[in-house]
Amino acid sequence: FNHRNDIKYNFNIFKRPLAMDTIYNIKNIAYSYEKNFTLQISELSFLRGSTAALTGTTGSGKTTLLKMLAFLTYPEKGTIEYKSHVSQINNYSGKAIVFQLQNPYLLKRSVYKNALFPLKLRKLKKHERIKRIGEAFDMLQLSTEKYFNRRSCELSEGEIKRISLAIRFSMHPETLILDEPTSNIDYENNILIRDALLHYKKKYNTTIILSSHNKEWLDDVSDTVLVMSNGKIVGKSK
Repeated sequence: FNHRNDIKYNFNIFKRPLAMDTIYNIKNIAYSYEKNFTLQISELSFLRGSTAALTGTTGSGKTTLLKMLAFLTYPEKGTIEYKSHVSQINNYSGKAIVFQLQNPYLLKRSVYKNALFPLKLRKLKKHERIKRIGEAFDMLQLSTEKYFNRRSCELSEGEIKRISLAIRFSMHPETLILDEPTSNIDYENNILIRDALLHYKKKYNTTIILSSHNKEWLDDVSDTVLVMSNGKIVGKSK
């Protein structure tokens, strides 16, 4: 990949020109933290219904960019448009856009109560809550009989990641953003999460943006893989 800093990249997923298909438009954003690190992206867009992935070494800026796309962090310069609107922090978080941390955690209550909590906040009716939770747990091959009464302290890291993803599936977001959803888990859980993402995407056409160091896994789940280095998009590997 070419690492020249003066090159401006404009990666549009699938390269379709229709503006109506674009869900994110990023222009001239910059964000600085720590010593000698600045996230800088001159132009970047994502299409509605696409699955885009970010990869790169630790500290390359993947998590910072994902948090900006979730409007949990805002750039010091530039604009991030979501559905043609310049958005402010938290305008979309919780409903249209759902974010999962690299190391998600569950509240100190049963798995079932954890799953119910965000759906109650959305004021969904009881039958709809039960339907969504059941469907999401099935996608992640999580037995409701086995897991509903368990607590987070009784779960492996892989199980916590699958349960957290199932909870986010049940929220039916417009855009799902996942930071390293398969880090530090075994091969079996990697495959289960991969298959669930493919199934969920096929059924709901959700826009998914995620990060990982696992190139083979990213190739399986994503339409495009963007490579980051030192706070910049430096190439596309798919």
